[in-house]
Amino acid sequence: MKTRTLLSTVAAFGLATTASASLTPVFLYDADGGTGSGTAGTLAGGTQIIDQSTAGNNGTVGAGVGSFDNSAGNTIDTVEDDPFNVAGELSFSFTGANRINTNAIDLLTDDLIAANGGYTMHTWIKTTPDGLQQFLAFAGTDGLTINGDTLRTINHRGSTVNDFGAAGLLTDNEWHEVEVRFDTSGDLDGTAGSTDVIANLDGVYTVIVDGVVISSGETASTGTFGDTLDRNIGVGGHSNGFDGFTGLLYNPSVSLGVVPEPSSLALMGLGGFAMLRRRRNG
Repeated sequence: MKTRTLLSTVAAFGLATTASASLTPVFLYDADGGTGSGTAGTLAGGTQIIDQSTAGNNGTVGAGVGSFDNSAGNTIDTVEDDPFNVAGELSFSFTGANRINTNAIDLLTDDLIAANGGYTMHTWIKTTPDGLQQFLAFAGTDGLTINGDTLRTINHRGSTVNDFGAAGLLTDNEWHEVEVRFDTSGDLDGTAGSTDVIANLDGVYTVIVDGVVISSGETASTGTFGDTLDRNIGVGGHSNGFDGFTGLLYNPSVSLGVVPEPSSLALMGLGGFAMLRRRRNG
């Protein structure tokens, strides 16, 4: 109970901090408070995952086969394992076949991205890196993917694939904090309703792993291919049921907007809870 109170306080602090840095939350999923149980176990297909941010974009446990299918045929385990070794803290365990899909669709469309100057994806991952595994994916066309033991951002709307990090970036069965920012603020026509948004929204990626910027300034462009599909955001894989992630995800989140470097505000907000947890354990 003491742990739950502390973590709720820290979560509120983190969201307030990121809000002050012009991040607008899309969702934050927590395997502890977001499932209503707070104990390790199995979440049945169809279980609602309660958004812990202020956005209210809940998700549903399911296979994610088909654009909107959150079927009851798959389950997700929650396990007592987290990046900070806090007793009782839980993470989502994915098998490559299951997903959490946002209930809402069109949460990361070009007009929203442009109006907010970009987007930010953040989570902690623990896996045995192998092949292509999407772990945060909007419409299956944009998102974060493991490519072997490196990271890949996929931006099919502009036919852009960017690989980041040298071989060995992600080590087997160890926790890694991953944050990717797509900054469109330099796009001259990057405003909602502009011609540029419809055809080509330009931006740059910043990729941060374990608090270290491993790449900054990689360019990409988007069109509206993902937007026209009217799909949701898949956590643990493509929302249509392929390129599944195998391993653990802790507190996956997506926000509209970006925090300029240095990254201290983002790491305190979305990146989380490390400082106060360590302080508690000390």
